[in-house]
This record gives sequence, C-alpha cells and structure tokens, in this order.
Amino acid sequence: MNLLLPSALRRITRHVLLLQILGNAILFLCGCAWLQIPDSYLWELALSLLLGFVFAVGFLELNASVLRRLRRTEEPPPLWLSALLLAAWLVLFYILLSLCAHLDDDSMRRAGYWNSKLSPHLRTIFTFPRLQSWQTKSVSFLLWVVLPGLLLPLAMETLSLRLAAWRRATINALSILRRWQYWLTAIAIWWISTRLTSALVQPTPGHTVRGELLSVTLRLGLAYCADALLLTLLLAITAELLARNHAARNTVP
Repeated sequence: MNLLLPSALRRITRHVLLLQILGNAILFLCGCAWLQIPDSYLWELALSLLLGFVFAVGFLELNASVLRRLRRTEEPPPLWLSALLLAAWLVLFYILLSLCAHLDDDSMRRAGYWNSKLSPHLRTIFTFPRLQSWQTKSVSFLLWVVLPGLLLPLAMETLSLRLAAWRRATINALSILRRWQYWLTAIAIWWISTRLTSALVQPTPGHTVRGELLSVTLRLGLAYCADALLLTLLLAITAELLARNHAARNTVP
C-alpha cells in the first residue's frame, strides 16, 4: 500500500472536488428550498414534481460523473446510461439496507436472553448494555461498511465501462473484494468519519442565540466537508485498485 495512496490522491482533481463538495451542497440546498414549495394548487404540485425530477436527474448525473472521472476509463458509456445505472445501484442498496436494518429490532430481547444464560461471573463482563451495544455496532458496521463495500466496486466499474465490457468489469470488481487494502481503507474511513462527525456536531452552549447558530452552521459545514473528502478518498482508492487490476489482467507477457 506504499504507492497506493499517492496514486489515488492524483485522481482527485480540482474538478472532482468541486463536483463532490460544492455540487452536492448546491443540490442539497436547492432540495431544502424545493421542500418549501406548497402544493395547494395543481400548478404548484406540477412544479414540485418537475423540480423533484430535475433534482434527481442532477444528483444522479453529478455523482455518476464523479465516479467516472475518478475511474478514468478510455471508453465510458454515455452519461445518461451511467446515471440510470447509478439509480439502479442505489435502489438495490436501499433494498438491502431496508432488509438488514431490521436485524437490530430484537437487540434488547437477545441481549437479555444471552445475559440470562451466562454464569454470574460472565454476566459482570457480558452485561446487558454491552451485549446490546455490540449488536447495534455490528448492525451499523454491516449497513455502512459491508453492504456499500460490496456494491461500490461493481457500481464504479459498470458506470465507467460500456455494456460489452460488463463481464470483464464484474470479474475485475469482484477481485477487489479480496484485497485487504480495500477493506482496511473502508473500515478506517468509516471509523474516522463517525468519530469526527460525532465530535463536530456535539452541541456546545453559546452565549447568544446568534453565536449558537453560527457555531452550529460552522460545525455542520466542517462535518459535511470532512465526510465528503473522506468519501472521495475512498472512491479514489477504489478506482486506483480497479485500474491496477484491470492493467494486470490485460498485460501481455
């Protein structure tokens, strides 16, 4: 992994950062304004639906463009096709997320049952709060590391290669899932992001209402920029690993 990080950082151009940070921030603010549109009249409802469609298309094309620019393939598919594929991958991720999110529903019951089956000595170690907390953290790890980690290489390859190369793209993406560098990066970025975001959004009392509002705005802005940069780094490392695997598979002895 000695040259992986510098090579990945070279993929993060100024244009990529503008699209990832500024572009998504503008879309988010426009989306907040869109939610304020009333729907009392038919024309207001039509306008709301039209703008919602425009924002959805803009979000998909913007983020598909970021993935394609990081991957840097020679013959990418049309941008509209990449946007449709990104939508399909996001729907699949949402379905898997919804199915696995219910794993934490019975955490209290399981923790109480497991704790009751332990000896008095072990109960002091594996307490009810610890057993419940470990289950919650395990489900969170599954939802935000394992599931997106499994889908990300496949999504990036299919968005960046034409339909004729999908078989090769699938093989290349699946081989990334066996690389320890990939999973180490995903785990590290998830851990740093959760700790940093939690620290930044922690409420801090201010002397005035204006001071508190300014503090909240600055801290939320810093948390957004930090998370966007960490996500971009993960995408760049994934793209670099995919490019290296692709080059190794196509090297003629």
